[in-house]
Amino acid sequence: MKKFAVLCLFLAVSAFAANESLCEELCEPCRGSKKTSCEKVESVCGCTALFEKLNRERAARAAKNEKRKTAVERVLYESCKTGSCSVGFLFDGEKIKKLKDGGPRRAFPEPVVKPLARECVELCGTLPAGAGPKEAVYSQIDNTCGCRAFAADSVKLAEFKITRLVGAKKSAGAVVDFCGDKDVCRVQVSMNPETFEPVSVTEPRSKE
Repeated sequence: MKKFAVLCLFLAVSAFAANESLCEELCEPCRGSKKTSCEKVESVCGCTALFEKLNRERAARAAKNEKRKTAVERVLYESCKTGSCSVGFLFDGEKIKKLKDGGPRRAFPEPVVKPLARECVELCGTLPAGAGPKEAVYSQIDNTCGCRAFAADSVKLAEFKITRLVGAKKSAGAVVDFCGDKDVCRVQVSMNPETFEPVSVTEPRSKE
C-alpha cells in the first residue's frame, strides 16, 4: 500500500511538473526532508533549483518595486507641493509615465521662516543652548535679532517637511503595492495636501 501511495504521488507530480506553482506547493513541505516521497518530488520538480529560481525572481521584483517607489516618491512630493495632489502613473516594464493631474489644485503653503539678518547669524550663534538667555547681553541679542523665534520657526519648518517626505513615501508605497507584480499598470493616487499621505488609490478612468 505504501509503495502504491508513493507511485501515485510520483505520477501526480509528473503530471504537474510543468506547472511551477503546483511544484512549488509540493516542494515547500519537503524542505530539508529525506522522505522517499520528497525524493520523488525532488526528482521530478527539481525543488532545489526551483527555490533558487524563485528567490532570484523575488529579489528582482523587490528591486524593481523599490526603483519604482523612489521615482514615484520624488514625483509625488514635487507635484503635491505645487498643489496637484491627485497624480496618475502608467507603469510599463521599466518605464514610468506620469499621467495628467486630476482633481482640483490646492496648494498648502509651508510655514514661513523669516531669515536672520547677516549680522545676526553669528550673534545668535553665541547664545547658550537650553534655557533662555539670562545675561543682559544675551537678552539684548535675542531681542534685537529674534534668535529664539527663528530657531523655533526653523524646527517647525523641518518637522513640516519631514512629515511631507514621510507622507510622500507612504503614497509611493501605496501606488506600487496597488500594481503589485504587474509589468503594465495604470494607477491614480490622491493625497492629503498638507501631509502628502495617501487618501485613495484607484485605477484611472480615462485612457491616456
